[in-house]
Amino acid sequence: MLNDIQLNGVWAFAYSPNQNSVIPSEEAFISEMPVPAIWDDHKQNFANFSNLQINPDYSPPTFPMQMEFPPDASLPYLIGTGWYKKTFTLPAILNDVIATLRIGGVRLQASVWINRSFLGTHVGHSTPFEFSIESLLKPGTNEIIIAVSNHRDNVIGCDIRGYAGKSGGIYRNVSIKLTSSAQISNVYILRNSHNQLCWNLEFRVSAKCNYMIEWLIREKDSGNIIKQGSVPVEDSSSQWFSDSLELKEWSDFNPVLYDIEINLINDGKIVDTYMNHFGLRTIEVDSTHLLLNKKPLYLRGATEHCYFPLTCTPHIDFQEYKTNLIKLKQLGFNWLRFHTWVPPEEYLDAADETGMLIQVEPPAGFTASEWQAILIKCRKHPSVIIYCAGNEELIDENKIEQLSHLANVQKKLIPDAIFNPQEALRGIEYSWNELDLGSPIVNFPFKHNPTRLNKLKLFSDVLGHYSWGFLSYSSLHGKWKKLNQFMAHYKKPLLGHELGIFGSYLDLSLEDNYQNSRINTDLISGCRNYLSKQQVLTKAQLYYQNSCKWMHSLTKYVIEKARKCSYLSGYDFLGAIDHHWHRSGYACGLMNEFYQLKHSFTPEHICSFNGADVLLLDEPENRNLHTGKKYNFDVYLSNYSAESWNRSKLHWELLNNKNILASGSATIESELGTVNKISQIEFVVPLIDKPVSVVLKLTLTAQDRILSNDWNFWLFPDIPKLDTSDLIITNEINSDIINKLSEGASVLLIGPANLPTLPTSFQMAICGRPAGNIATVVYDHPIFSDFPHQGFCDWQFASLLENGCAVVFNEISLPFEPIIEVVSSYKNVFKQTCLFEFAANKGRLTVCTLNMNTDEPASKWLFSQIINHCQQSTVQPAITITLDKLKAAFLKQYSSLNQINTDKAFDPNAQL
Repeated sequence: MLNDIQLNGVWAFAYSPNQNSVIPSEEAFISEMPVPAIWDDHKQNFANFSNLQINPDYSPPTFPMQMEFPPDASLPYLIGTGWYKKTFTLPAILNDVIATLRIGGVRLQASVWINRSFLGTHVGHSTPFEFSIESLLKPGTNEIIIAVSNHRDNVIGCDIRGYAGKSGGIYRNVSIKLTSSAQISNVYILRNSHNQLCWNLEFRVSAKCNYMIEWLIREKDSGNIIKQGSVPVEDSSSQWFSDSLELKEWSDFNPVLYDIEINLINDGKIVDTYMNHFGLRTIEVDSTHLLLNKKPLYLRGATEHCYFPLTCTPHIDFQEYKTNLIKLKQLGFNWLRFHTWVPPEEYLDAADETGMLIQVEPPAGFTASEWQAILIKCRKHPSVIIYCAGNEELIDENKIEQLSHLANVQKKLIPDAIFNPQEALRGIEYSWNELDLGSPIVNFPFKHNPTRLNKLKLFSDVLGHYSWGFLSYSSLHGKWKKLNQFMAHYKKPLLGHELGIFGSYLDLSLEDNYQNSRINTDLISGCRNYLSKQQVLTKAQLYYQNSCKWMHSLTKYVIEKARKCSYLSGYDFLGAIDHHWHRSGYACGLMNEFYQLKHSFTPEHICSFNGADVLLLDEPENRNLHTGKKYNFDVYLSNYSAESWNRSKLHWELLNNKNILASGSATIESELGTVNKISQIEFVVPLIDKPVSVVLKLTLTAQDRILSNDWNFWLFPDIPKLDTSDLIITNEINSDIINKLSEGASVLLIGPANLPTLPTSFQMAICGRPAGNIATVVYDHPIFSDFPHQGFCDWQFASLLENGCAVVFNEISLPFEPIIEVVSSYKNVFKQTCLFEFAANKGRLTVCTLNMNTDEPASKWLFSQIINHCQQSTVQPAITITLDKLKAAFLKQYSSLNQINTDKAFDPNAQL
């Protein structure tokens, strides 16, 4: 007898706002609920219940948002206990039957009864669970009751935060498996150090018998049998070995899968069958590097934050997961870090099939039993290579002891995976308060707690490395060579934690995608209304596009910075897609939440810095080069594909459009699994009479393979001698200056004088935070007729924005007509400009608050262009104001504006 009783479908349903263990009366089951399903997708089924309890944290998004810690977005999901009841019919029960009730998943915990006999409670929403029920079944009608509660408040993770929240329900299949005499309960297959397949089988038996196991391996596509065999067993578990010589290895480059079939036989009859796919691979650590199947591995990852805009909670559509993973691989990604959540089986199956490597993290507050269940669920998937025990939690002495135990459990249950204790080593390499680091503390080679670090390294395979924020929050700072020296101190493979954390403006065009979804349009429609009130709605699409361009420039920079650090074995970029539940708007993705590339991003260009092999340039901090000067740059190659580039030809060109200004070539040597210097290029900037934008392009060729990458530079000529005798250049506005304006003077104000300002930087605002700036706009203006730009401030403006400021017009009674606009977050709109002008009576006032105090080519050239423009009497400013308005604005006393420092590597909404 081998039979599965499927219990999916409509169940009788009762609801209680409280968490209790007393089965309700029959009269309480006044509604129905489908299984599998989430309650909140069927709210109409709660119409007959009058005592509904709603998520107390719910509030619709409001604008402007609070400046420091915007709350996660939320929905009014139901809280309570859902009582599910269903009957099923059985024929006569055999004496040796084995019956297992299988429940695929509940949110967040469940208690189960069969025929009013209590089976037990399962705590946890990440894994399936089961109960042995043969002793409780009877011929004829049987009853099952499952009480599902989402009251649990001692756990938090990305799949139970934000919009999804702790939405309750039985969200996966429920079934009863019946077999005679024995039943397979667990299968685990791995390759050992002798290149053998080690088969591990556990099963339940009703009586001691002699069983036979027959196993086979098939090609997944053709179905052809590659290997087969049989082994006798006497106990309820068995381990046997077979060679793996004919099997191809599974990898991110070549995800070869095989179908496995195991038959458990008693007296010549099959009593149970196990079928699944299998991938042959090994993952291990070699000093400070990772090896997949004995070959160097570099993890090019993204953070998966569990955002599903159309279903709210994770869906079960294998094909959609596969399609999205293929898109990620086309962008060069080979790894996903699941931030404090465990993906569903369909997601893991899709990762197995596409070759996407996976790191799994349990939710914060998980129990020891949850950890073990997660390990057993995921270990059959070759894609899952890393198990991580948390995110940004404080690693003190008690935590280290707990982590050591978790590592031991993982090594025992899954010897062919690796352990990452935490994402970001808070309490070891950085702190949030004075007590975080404990003692002792040393300052060489960087401030850290060496005792904790050494204890952690004893049982950890890799370390999720914060990199002191120099690959995220402060990505423009920290020299890569110095970072690499610091990283060498760990003597472990390091994975860069949450690179980038850049965020674009909100794309209002996606609003219709949310129509009729549980998430709804509140965020985008609320933002649209707020921008309209602030009179910037017509610019929203321009802001979005320019924020994407800025984000693109910084993304390329920070990933290349990480790739040059030879002691990094990978990184998780935050993120692949937007996830707007976080902080009520979190546009951090290279793609939007519907897996569509954002403006200015292309797969080819992303792969040029995010692929397995990447050409790298040790470019200068300043991308503005001076005419006639000689420059030389070191060229590096990060080589982690299946083939080396030895004896390949490197060619470089300095291009202005299609004009080659300089070029060269060299034959290079490189090894697999390294990042090393392969060449140096040198050129003299040609003599020019006006600035031009150029591209430095590198191309590496080897037979039929081509690798390329490029960088934008700007060339500037010498500045002609300036005559400023007819121009007033000042850093303040007073009555005397205003009188001269009234007489027709041209005044150039360098600095904001008395006007309210906020600081500027080429580091765009940290994603999700209302403070900071996320776009710039350079408008069409005579000042920029000979200053190359593409409508926004790219690297040629970097030194001008750093340590500069922007004038905030929110409380200034003057028209807002910027020449360069600095765009704040859509969550808290500040109208800002760092270059603007007015005609005032007969005179002209031009105001520049960029950092003009640097002796670099762009600064000097722009200063000359501004002066030239101020001296052109035939070109008048677009806006004219009265002297009275000018006095009222510039002589007024303003209250100071505070730029709030953002939280770094510590999510206050994720703490228990």
